[in-house]
Amino acid sequence: MDSVYENSELTIIAAGGPDESYGLPGVGGGARTYQPIAETESMRILSTMPDPHDSITKSTWSTRGWTFQEGVLSRRRLVFTKEQVYFECKAMNCHESITCSLNELHTKDRASMQNYLRAGLFNRSSSEAFGGFRIENLSPLRIYLRYLYSVEQYSSRLLKFDQDSLNAFGGIIREFERRKNPVSQLWGLPYMDLKDPDEASLYFHYGLTWKHTNNCWDGSCMPCRRSEFPSWSWAGWAGGAVYFHEKPKYFISYVRSLAFEQELGPDFNFSQTVGPRSIVRLSSFSPRIIRLQARIIPPTAFSYNDSLDTWRMFDFPAKLTLSQGPASPHKFAEELKYGEKWQCIFWASIPGEVIIMVLESSGGISSRAGLFTLTSFLQLRKRWDYELVDWVTIKIA
Repeated sequence: MDSVYENSELTIIAAGGPDESYGLPGVGGGARTYQPIAETESMRILSTMPDPHDSITKSTWSTRGWTFQEGVLSRRRLVFTKEQVYFECKAMNCHESITCSLNELHTKDRASMQNYLRAGLFNRSSSEAFGGFRIENLSPLRIYLRYLYSVEQYSSRLLKFDQDSLNAFGGIIREFERRKNPVSQLWGLPYMDLKDPDEASLYFHYGLTWKHTNNCWDGSCMPCRRSEFPSWSWAGWAGGAVYFHEKPKYFISYVRSLAFEQELGPDFNFSQTVGPRSIVRLSSFSPRIIRLQARIIPPTAFSYNDSLDTWRMFDFPAKLTLSQGPASPHKFAEELKYGEKWQCIFWASIPGEVIIMVLESSGGISSRAGLFTLTSFLQLRKRWDYELVDWVTIKIA
């Protein structure tokens, strides 16, 4: 479908109703919201109508997994909302309720809109609110971050079949793989073939630090496991995933010897696989098991206050985002403290956050279950000298 959208002259998007049978508002018999207008002797006042970006974002169309690449990959989009028609291409965007001089809004060569104007809704990150949103002009780092933002937008959408978790994202993956600075992926997690193998490895470590927007105790919004994919990938779950929005160059990983195990063939280390002019593509092997060395934080470091619904780690405030677990936070706290089912490994740090990965152990193979975060690395060092703790080999599937 990426080839279809990228080579089409125009993609018409029906974002006005609850399903595909609703039709296009304003076309044929389809009704749409009236634009309020007030006139006086000296002026005419009219409503600008709801922001089409908001209308599209809140539409049923935006909740469906398969429509994501339709919006991102199309060259030109004509979107019908309940109130008005919205147009966006790779260089500009405009909407029906406001008439503006397009000549004044464009650069002299008419190749794109002025950089002080609002960027389009599709194919950009939340940090790119104005101009400069053409992906071919972005640096390798910004392209990598753009991929992460695409994951965030897509992962919150709904799919009828779990096996489509990457199928409906496949067009996006191929788009990033074709870039001048390509982003490759393993089970949906990005990596880049950079000049420095250690930096390439760090980017993959960073890609593993996603977390769900909801806990497993949040009712109908809780994440659900997709067994066709590894637990360490966002693709292995139904539920919105987000990143920490810090540049990878400020990211410090505290795990080592990250390697992949295959059912057939030799194991391979990440830093040896991806590097300058590397021709090895991890996605062609699709290994499901990560093997690494990490330091385990003692379970006695964690405590939970039932009445306040708060967590503490080494007596400092902490936050928990758990994707799978027992029926309540209280039950999880008990299992964590008195059992061997759960492990908390010291994973990474970024400015303002210490990241602890929660694993559920079973028969020597662990599953990624969630993240603890602590707001200060200095707080951790005050109570726990991780350099005195032995390294433990862990397998995550």
